[in-house]
Amino acid sequence: MFLVSGLLLIGSASTTLSAAEVQHAVFLRVYQQPYDWQMPWNRKPVRRQTGLALVTPNQRLLATAELVAEHSLVEVYRPGDRYPSQATVLRTDDALNLALLEVGNRAFWSGLKFPGWGKAQKGEVQVATAKAPDRWEQQAGTLDELKVGYRLRTETWLPVLQVQGVKDSGPAGAPVLQENRLIGLALKQSDKTWSVLHATHLQQFLAHPPTNPNSALAHRGFLWTRVPQPSVTDHAGIPADAVGIWITRALSFGTGSQVLRPGDLLTHIGVWSLNADGQIEHPVWGSVLFDALFLEELTLGASVDLRIWREGREQTITATVRPFESNQTLVSSEPSGAAPRYLVQGGLLFQELSLNYLRSWGDEWSKRAPLRIRLYKALEHTALENPSQRIVLLTHVLPDAINLGYQDLSHEVVEQINGLEISGLEAVQAAFRQPSGEYHVIQLRPGADRRQLILPARDLESANQRIQETFRIPQLQYLARRS
Repeated sequence: MFLVSGLLLIGSASTTLSAAEVQHAVFLRVYQQPYDWQMPWNRKPVRRQTGLALVTPNQRLLATAELVAEHSLVEVYRPGDRYPSQATVLRTDDALNLALLEVGNRAFWSGLKFPGWGKAQKGEVQVATAKAPDRWEQQAGTLDELKVGYRLRTETWLPVLQVQGVKDSGPAGAPVLQENRLIGLALKQSDKTWSVLHATHLQQFLAHPPTNPNSALAHRGFLWTRVPQPSVTDHAGIPADAVGIWITRALSFGTGSQVLRPGDLLTHIGVWSLNADGQIEHPVWGSVLFDALFLEELTLGASVDLRIWREGREQTITATVRPFESNQTLVSSEPSGAAPRYLVQGGLLFQELSLNYLRSWGDEWSKRAPLRIRLYKALEHTALENPSQRIVLLTHVLPDAINLGYQDLSHEVVEQINGLEISGLEAVQAAFRQPSGEYHVIQLRPGADRRQLILPARDLESANQRIQETFRIPQLQYLARRS
């Protein structure tokens, strides 16, 4: 989902298309079965989603990651097909909201072809949409702006094209053409403004090595704000006529993260000057947030000069253009379709704190989730000694005789088990192999209803078997690491 401001609407037009006229897109029907992050060995009821996918140059399919997330089956139809083929998801990039699919049936590709890459410019666009494999429609719209959208799921800033005047909300993954060339992929919207992922991002995703765990998205590595008042720059020894943005935090990843500091005034990125609102003057799109530079002007691995004011002195520092890295934060976001990691011992359910877990409280999790775990989001950009360092929670207690008296505990932060500091589920697993004499001692962090839990070591194995049968848990732990 992208948060973008509304624009003036322009008249729309649409015409019916025969299936034979559509060669660059296919229809998807996806059966999704989301994981239950509160009871992580369970899945929720199956739901069905539909959308479109682009035919790529090398006979693969490109769709949105959200459309195929947590899928149990992906059906794909060529335009006009009566029966589906099965598609396999090869890889996803959640930051870009893209997924690459494969169809093993070679006959499927007959009549399909990639339309060729185009260069987005202001003006009319065409979008072939479908509500069923045999119901295709050509819609016209007007591309008139590039904006920077905020992707809530991954907390990334992403440049997106704005298309106006389409007849209705478009299906996720609809290819957008200009002069019969591909300029982007539509992201699902609920009004007559479509946000379209730029073709440059599609090309970067397709060229990204599958073995590279990071996103293909070049991204900034800092948070910023407007200069709040003149006294701030006066105190920092920055001239009154210096214009730029105030750096509030350097992240643990991204461009500038290794060289910028809180309190810097960033005035230029390369040759581009920033105004007080973080905007640059783009030769094609006009005033737009500087994140738009990561679309084509700043490419991964390149060097860029940053002009700053620091401690009363103007200076130039050099940064490397770096990608978004979801695994570099304390409260990570697990990839689309990733099964929850968990471990059960003596009825105590241990999980790592993640955005996925917080989102189990719904879209308003920042208000509804327990305060003591929400607060760790404020520490998510703390430098990690180890990328696998995580906050471990005792999320629930499955009632059993071995944990008598502990059943009301939930969402508590684990500090130590059997004297071992806990920084991930692997540490929990290792700690339970080393009981403190005849007992397992679990130490919770201050603020918990109980600071210490004691379980008898000799009864643990039989209790685990009993709990697994009682609560019908397929396996008492799932610790697979996601790349």
